[in-house]
Amino acid sequence: MTHPGNGRVVFTPERCAALKEDWQAGVSAAAIMERLNTMPCDYPVASPQAVQDKARVLGLKRPEGWALAHKKTAAPRTWTNERRELLRKLINLIPDADLLERLNALPGPAVRNAHAMRDRAQVFGYLAERPRKSGPHQGTWTDLRISFLRQNYGRIRPAELLVALQAMPGPAIASIKTVRSAAVRLGIKSAGLVRETPPPRRAAITATPAPEPEPEPQPLTPEEQEAAVASAWARKHARAMELFGQGKSAEAVSINIKVPLREACRLLGEYRNQAAQRKAA
Repeated sequence: MTHPGNGRVVFTPERCAALKEDWQAGVSAAAIMERLNTMPCDYPVASPQAVQDKARVLGLKRPEGWALAHKKTAAPRTWTNERRELLRKLINLIPDADLLERLNALPGPAVRNAHAMRDRAQVFGYLAERPRKSGPHQGTWTDLRISFLRQNYGRIRPAELLVALQAMPGPAIASIKTVRSAAVRLGIKSAGLVRETPPPRRAAITATPAPEPEPEPQPLTPEEQEAAVASAWARKHARAMELFGQGKSAEAVSINIKVPLREACRLLGEYRNQAAQRKAA
């Protein structure tokens, strides 16, 4: 068998023959893997699952009655039908510690801890959905605070309202913004009798005279334009020769000096001719 990803031959013809013999004799996959790894091959069989996958590819069958015999000799299950039924009935009714003790009193391997028990209940779909809280945090906003907020929201200043609410029993209220958010979610409208003092207006900024406009640049003459183009090309040419001297390729030079690749190849030929001439001299 050749591994599809790396081309390694794991299941040689000799290994396949041994696999067929043991598989049809009812030998476990782990024991087959151990035997196959004692046979000459550059690469080991990685796991019993690899043995099972290869047997499936080869179309091998277990002997008649093997499945029933294997089921009888398999390790006992932790979550038997009896435990599942007890978990379903009591997971939402009694404390976790008591339920765990009753589960472990039944036949079967021990359930490790309450966390494992609740995870399994979640998998089975036995946990009751917790009711969603609507409105502000129910622990912070007690009935007393909500009643006080309904009576005084918009009647006293926000800072004074916050101080009064924080003096009442319950967790601390963080800020005035928290109070406003709670009022919105509780549907409490402001009485509108007090307003916050608006911040002082900024003084008007004295307008400064606008700077005089710069004179528009004069267009270059044809001679000046040609000189500018020639100067720019001379800089690109010198840079290209420098890069070729460093061993750069035509593609790198093309990107660096921003010229077409064909032009960079022409400059590379020019550089090589100059280098040959210097070597001959």
